[in-house]
Amino acid sequence: MVKMRSMWEINAEIVSDVYGGYVDWDEGFYNCPECDEPIYNCDWSPAELKECICPICGFVEDEEED
Repeated sequence: MVKMRSMWEINAEIVSDVYGGYVDWDEGFYNCPECDEPIYNCDWSPAELKECICPICGFVEDEEED
């Protein structure tokens, strides 16, 4: 059975792989590449995390980074 990844996991991979940001997989948070605030998996809904990487400052992945 294939486990669906959450929006938090997808964003955490982007933060780590694209921006070189810090992700703590055990504690379930990543630091926003823009404002450095910790984004905890348990604090945000998938809908909030789908809109942007950081619901605090509104940081959105730059499509040109790909």
